[in-house]
Amino acid sequence: MAITKSTAFPIRCPALDTRRLDLTERMEEPGIPKDRFHRTLEQFTVVNRLFSRYRSVLKRWVISDMERAPSRRYTLLDIGAGACDIDHWLSAHANRRRLQLRILAVDHDPRVAAYCRTASREFPDIKVRQEDSVGVLEREPADYVFANHLLHHLSDDQVISFLQMLDEMPVRRYVLSDIARSCFAWLGFRLVARPLAPRSYIVADGLRSILRAFTVREVTELVDRAGLRRPVRVMPYFPSRFVIVGGRGE
Repeated sequence: MAITKSTAFPIRCPALDTRRLDLTERMEEPGIPKDRFHRTLEQFTVVNRLFSRYRSVLKRWVISDMERAPSRRYTLLDIGAGACDIDHWLSAHANRRRLQLRILAVDHDPRVAAYCRTASREFPDIKVRQEDSVGVLEREPADYVFANHLLHHLSDDQVISFLQMLDEMPVRRYVLSDIARSCFAWLGFRLVARPLAPRSYIVADGLRSILRAFTVREVTELVDRAGLRRPVRVMPYFPSRFVIVGGRGE
């Protein structure tokens, strides 16, 4: 895909210069200070609330589906759960709607899983496990599969394999939400996030995440290449996000 450089931005925007980059984020490095690691996880709550649109996404694609049969007990698998802040909101919201939802929050990083277990002690409907996504998908039946900011950590081939695995699962719905790479995302996050997330890796890792992310066009091409049997939607979301929705419910 041809990339045209622009001189319209006073700050150079690397998201415009290249396809997605293979970068390592600070939070992925072993041996980083524990206090800064935990502070970054704590600040996920603010960043996700401001930028991820997870409440509207989950209300539309999970909560509304549960309300079709509100007396049932449902299960949701959250892959790459991060700080579990989204799971905390979802569990509380489901309870307010008198819906029965059990959540299994999975992260491959044992440090993140340990943090989530501590942070989720007051949420009896949330279980935390340290495991890789492929392993848990093979063993854990679920009505819903959700992932926020997972896809940009995967290669093109890994995304295709992940989608094909989800397509074979008897899930009611899977919802994959992530950043859409753009100059708007890169410049906007650079300007806004720093005062919101002091003394953490939020800004550095957020900018790297944007450069690792797919554009809507790129992720749509991967969905097409996956050759999925069930219908699937790729939808852009403001600001600079996309959501992939599939499953039996589609």
